Amino acid sequence: IDKKIEAKKKIEKKISELEEEMRLSEERLKWIEGYERENYLYYIPFKDIKTGRLVPVGSPYHEEKVRLKRRIESIKSELKPLQEKLSEVNRSL
Repeated sequence: IDKKIEAKKKIEKKISELEEEMRLSEERLKWIEGYERENYLYYIPFKDIKTGRLVPVGSPYHEEKVRLKRRIESIKSELKPLQEKLSEVNRSL
Protein backbone atom coordinates (compact mmCIF):
# COMPACT_ATOMS: atom_id res chain seq x y z
CA ILE A 1 0.00 0.00 0.00
CA ASP A 2 2.87 2.40 0.79
CA LYS A 3 4.32 1.87 -2.68
CA LYS A 4 0.95 2.60 -4.25
CA ILE A 5 0.55 5.76 -2.19
CA GLU A 6 4.05 6.87 -3.19
CA ALA A 7 3.28 6.13 -6.86
CA LYS A 8 0.04 8.09 -6.54
CA LYS A 9 1.91 11.10 -5.11
CA LYS A 10 4.46 10.98 -7.93
CA ILE A 11 1.76 10.82 -10.58
CA GLU A 12 -0.24 13.62 -8.94
CA LYS A 13 2.90 15.79 -8.76
CA LYS A 14 3.69 15.20 -12.44
CA ILE A 15 0.08 15.94 -13.42
CA SER A 16 0.04 19.18 -11.44
CA GLU A 17 3.36 20.29 -13.01
CA LEU A 18 2.05 19.58 -16.50
CA GLU A 19 -1.25 21.34 -15.79
CA GLU A 20 0.60 24.40 -14.48
CA GLU A 21 2.83 24.49 -17.56
CA MET A 22 -0.23 24.17 -19.80
CA ARG A 23 -2.01 26.96 -17.91
CA LEU A 24 0.99 29.27 -18.30
CA SER A 25 1.30 28.41 -22.00
CA GLU A 26 -2.39 29.11 -22.57
CA GLU A 27 -2.15 32.43 -20.71
CA ARG A 28 0.85 33.48 -22.83
CA LEU A 29 -0.97 32.47 -26.01
CA LYS A 30 -4.04 34.53 -24.99
CA TRP A 31 -1.82 37.51 -24.21
CA ILE A 32 -0.11 37.29 -27.62
CA GLU A 33 -3.44 37.05 -29.45
CA GLY A 34 -4.81 40.02 -27.50
CA TYR A 35 -1.69 42.05 -28.20
CA GLU A 36 -1.92 41.27 -31.89
CA ARG A 37 -5.58 42.34 -31.98
CA GLU A 38 -4.71 45.66 -30.33
CA ASN A 39 -1.79 46.31 -32.64
CA TYR A 40 -3.79 46.04 -35.83
CA LEU A 41 -0.75 46.85 -37.96
CA TYR A 42 0.10 43.16 -37.92
CA TYR A 43 -3.14 42.44 -39.77
CA ILE A 44 -3.00 45.25 -42.34
CA PRO A 45 -1.32 44.14 -45.57
CA PHE A 46 1.38 46.29 -47.11
CA LYS A 47 2.54 46.76 -50.68
CA ASP A 48 5.61 44.72 -51.59
CA ILE A 49 8.12 46.98 -53.34
CA LYS A 50 9.37 44.27 -55.69
CA THR A 51 6.03 42.88 -56.87
CA GLY A 52 3.65 45.75 -56.18
CA ARG A 53 1.18 43.31 -54.60
CA LEU A 54 -0.36 43.52 -51.17
CA VAL A 55 1.14 40.99 -48.78
CA PRO A 56 0.11 40.29 -45.20
CA VAL A 57 2.42 41.38 -42.43
CA GLY A 58 3.72 38.48 -40.39
CA SER A 59 3.40 38.63 -36.66
CA PRO A 60 6.66 38.75 -34.72
CA TYR A 61 5.06 36.24 -32.35
CA HIS A 62 4.14 33.66 -35.00
CA GLU A 63 6.88 31.17 -34.11
CA GLU A 64 6.17 31.47 -30.40
CA LYS A 65 2.44 30.91 -31.01
CA VAL A 66 3.17 27.78 -33.05
CA ARG A 67 5.56 26.51 -30.36
CA LEU A 68 3.04 27.19 -27.58
CA LYS A 69 0.22 25.45 -29.46
CA ARG A 70 2.42 22.40 -30.06
CA ARG A 71 3.45 22.30 -26.41
CA ILE A 72 -0.16 22.53 -25.23
CA GLU A 73 -1.10 19.60 -27.48
CA SER A 74 1.93 17.68 -26.25
CA ILE A 75 0.97 18.28 -22.62
CA LYS A 76 -2.58 17.12 -23.29
CA SER A 77 -1.26 13.90 -24.81
CA GLU A 78 1.04 13.39 -21.80
CA LEU A 79 -1.74 14.06 -19.30
CA LYS A 80 -4.19 11.50 -20.62
CA PRO A 81 -2.12 8.36 -19.82
CA LEU A 82 -1.05 9.85 -16.48
CA GLN A 83 -4.67 10.47 -15.48
CA GLU A 84 -5.59 6.93 -16.51
CA LYS A 85 -2.68 5.56 -14.48
CA LEU A 86 -3.74 7.67 -11.50
CA SER A 87 -7.30 6.35 -11.67
CA GLU A 88 -5.95 2.78 -11.77
CA VAL A 89 -3.85 3.45 -8.67
CA ASN A 90 -6.82 5.05 -6.92
CA ARG A 91 -8.98 2.02 -7.68
CA SER A 92 -6.34 -0.34 -6.33
CA LEU A 93 -6.10 1.50 -3.01
